[in-house]
Amino acid sequence: MAILDLFVLSSVNMLQPNGLGFIIMKFKKRTYKNLKELARDLWFPIRNMRRLNELKNKGLISLAFQERLMLAVTAVTRCRYCSYFHTRQALKSGLTPEETGRLLSGYVDNCPEDFNADQLDNDSDSFGDVCDVCPDTADNQIDSDSDGFGDACDTCQLDPYNDSDGDGICGNIDLCDSTASGSIINENGCSIEDICQCDADWQNHHDYLECIGWATKDFQNDGLISKDERKLILAVEKESNCGAKD
Repeated sequence: MAILDLFVLSSVNMLQPNGLGFIIMKFKKRTYKNLKELARDLWFPIRNMRRLNELKNKGLISLAFQERLMLAVTAVTRCRYCSYFHTRQALKSGLTPEETGRLLSGYVDNCPEDFNADQLDNDSDSFGDVCDVCPDTADNQIDSDSDGFGDACDTCQLDPYNDSDGDGICGNIDLCDSTASGSIINENGCSIEDICQCDADWQNHHDYLECIGWATKDFQNDGLISKDERKLILAVEKESNCGAKD
């Protein structure tokens, strides 16, 4: 995508919005002063081809998206052979004849798969607000956990449930993803109640109290609870029925 963007951005002199999208107003032809300049530009796409192929293989760039870019480039360069080839490829990729025609005529919709006649783009990142995974933050539209929120504005970039228990620890590193609201937790997202669950298969009540003992000690050492708070927890749990056999 970065390679194709380079050609588009280096070719377009001015873009002016209208009701359908963006129409190319002026094409600034690139003139090379010497072979060195030409070789440098030719080497750029070759040098980045591996990166582009990796993105394609990972499914981050669909065939339809590639052809939208190529049709936009074709609209700028006015290459009639390119126009014929990429029109056929675009239709094969699923683009409608109407959208293909708009792109070839110079119109570029910032949300081609969503209706947005106003073309609003609050963060000016070239992606319209209605299809932008981060409408208030300019970003590259990468959404690693596919939760609809781009990495640039996603608190939990690898957690599609975005910290389901609300304890401040993202699900991909939270070892206790159903912690009770308001609980004191350690760095793994676990509370003392999570670590020493009352209804677990304890040998006896003493076995349960041993767990409470070392868990509260760890929390005290980590500065999560005070010495007095630990004493209070131990006293309360001593009177509980957790681990007691009927």
